[in-house]
Amino acid sequence: MFKFCFFLFFSLFCFVNTAVSQNYLRVRSPQTWMISSSQEDGWEEYTEHGQFDEITITAEPKGVFTEVSIYTTISANPGFTYYNNIEIIWQFELPEKTIVHDAWLWVGETIVKADLIDYWTALETYTEFVSFNTDPLFFYKMPDNRYELRVFPLPVDGSRRLKISFLVPAQWDASTVEQQLLQPLFRSTDYMADEVTISVPMQDMWGTPSLQIGENTTLFSETALGGAGDSLHLMKIAGNVFAGNDPIKLSFDAPYDENNTFVSVYSDSSEHFYQAIYAPDWQGLLPDPNPAKTLFLIEYDASKTSLTEAAFVEYFSDVVTQYLAENEPMNIAMNTSGGVQFLSADWWPLQDAALPALLANLLAQSDTNNLSHLLEQGYAWAANHTDITDIYLLAASDVYVYPPFADAMFAQIAPSILPNVPLTIFDYQNEELSQIYYQGTPYTGNAYFYQLLTNSVDTCSQHTLYSSATDFTHLLSQTFPPTPALEDGFVNYQVSMEAGLTFLPYNFYQNTYSADDPGVFMQTGRYVGNLPLQINAAYFGNDGTFLTSHQVIEESDAHQGDSLLMKAWYGPHFKYKESQIATDADRTWLIETSIEKRILTGLTAFLALEPDFGGEPCIVCNLNNGNTINTDDTKVDSTQLVWELSPNPASDYTTIRLTVDSDSDITDGHMEIIDLTGKTVFRLEAPAYQNNQLVWQWNIGREIPNGVYWAKVRTSKGAWVTQIVVAK
Repeated sequence: MFKFCFFLFFSLFCFVNTAVSQNYLRVRSPQTWMISSSQEDGWEEYTEHGQFDEITITAEPKGVFTEVSIYTTISANPGFTYYNNIEIIWQFELPEKTIVHDAWLWVGETIVKADLIDYWTALETYTEFVSFNTDPLFFYKMPDNRYELRVFPLPVDGSRRLKISFLVPAQWDASTVEQQLLQPLFRSTDYMADEVTISVPMQDMWGTPSLQIGENTTLFSETALGGAGDSLHLMKIAGNVFAGNDPIKLSFDAPYDENNTFVSVYSDSSEHFYQAIYAPDWQGLLPDPNPAKTLFLIEYDASKTSLTEAAFVEYFSDVVTQYLAENEPMNIAMNTSGGVQFLSADWWPLQDAALPALLANLLAQSDTNNLSHLLEQGYAWAANHTDITDIYLLAASDVYVYPPFADAMFAQIAPSILPNVPLTIFDYQNEELSQIYYQGTPYTGNAYFYQLLTNSVDTCSQHTLYSSATDFTHLLSQTFPPTPALEDGFVNYQVSMEAGLTFLPYNFYQNTYSADDPGVFMQTGRYVGNLPLQINAAYFGNDGTFLTSHQVIEESDAHQGDSLLMKAWYGPHFKYKESQIATDADRTWLIETSIEKRILTGLTAFLALEPDFGGEPCIVCNLNNGNTINTDDTKVDSTQLVWELSPNPASDYTTIRLTVDSDSDITDGHMEIIDLTGKTVFRLEAPAYQNNQLVWQWNIGREIPNGVYWAKVRTSKGAWVTQIVVAK
């Protein structure tokens, strides 16, 4: 029946289309309107809205793409009663570079997996079958790069269920993967489903997903069992929220390896495919300056600051660990009644996690204040550590507010001061401030004393909290030298193999760099040979800075992809080839390869017919049809339990044997047979015991339709299930 009709190509694809790029779900009688009318400007204005009765979206991250599948049931809106059998027309846009690779249609309880054939045969066949009131699904790419899906017939008081699957480009950053869930497709009608179910297969690599709606983020907490026996994260949200204006994002942990890469490979016959994702830490690749060796002298007086000891520890630790590198040498000194105590007798390599507890312990011993003694002993310690680079004085004290007294104290410590060591003074007093007017000049707190210190060293900076409009943390952070920052610039990447060749890559990244958007390299491609895979990266800053990175991914570090990785390469390849068509040979190759790889292009279309007219029922499709079974106590195929089903698939009967470990006694010998909606369709009585096995026999009656079922039995460790395929 299916044939190529090249003579229709120019007549169908070269007309002027003025339709606005929007999304519409409509229902109408095909006997009333011509087949092309949905491509006319404004057609939706005089066509009735359709209704989404049910929506389930499954999203499974694959890397560069996420597979997003939509299961939905569509009916006419409640007020539509004009015709008995009507047609569903759903037009929509997809995000750029999205790949369409699957479509199913439910015909009663039977699932038909749509054939991918050339567009013209699909159009001719659909038009022919619509006239006979049978069951085709027709799904194709429109000339304006939108998509149209048609289903006929839709009984005016009934509904039709379908599934379409996409590979949608994902957004990666340095730690997370974000995925849009095709919300605009459902802003196509005034009649939205009451709720939308979102499911995500459980995979340790991607962590527990979260859903962000506007500014609110929620972790998935509910789980369920999918139709294929896979464990799912599950969340339900209101339909009007899903179709609303707030953007909805699904987020996963980015499964980078230690070198910030994610690489997977897939082989299909003689074809080999890869995807490479790399989030370089360009900032971290800057040449390291000489490590700082910093001494902190801390004077804490609870009466002079609004900070509690706990708050001081928290804020100080946060700032210091942000601005000093892990293991960077440092030390801390404080006054105690037993003298000045140091965190360490020598340099202490900064340990971010350990610092708060050690600082709190030191602060608890600080039971007296003597700022001059602290400075004197601090400088004495510094004199014995000639590699010191910085001294920080943090004080909440105004004991030297009287200048003559400050002069005397300064004279005492002046001989120990090291003028060549930079000094930073951070006065964080903000309570009980003393002020004095001396020789025509006003002084607040220890301002006069700090002025003497400043004049005694080559490099000094002062930061005063009581005269600042900011808080402790922000002001303290300003006392540290700014972290070297990269200028905006450009990046370039190259993927190669040590023992082979990569070719025909397709990139999904920007070639610009900025601090706000450093970008992540993403590429799909083909290769010959064997891993390791190499990623070479270069950064060219606008200020002339040049950085390079070389990453090697061994075969043992590469993840094993599936056939969707092949589609992730062919999808952009087909779009490129379609833009270059010049001859009938080009069209023939694109159509034939598109059909072979099952990827929709502008020259092909999905067509599903009812079984009586050539559509083939898809038993395998039942393995993942968007349904879930509540699994509060259900596990699947544990290694502690051994199932044997014979025959499977079954037609008239099947024998179910279960070997149970010694710790899992059967607490209920009855076995339930459950369909994919979760309904119990049969109940088997207590089993027989044969050779240390529990044995049930299920005589399948005629009333049990073809499909996939669950056999569920309860043990002392929970309820366990396995699958049975019925194919008569």
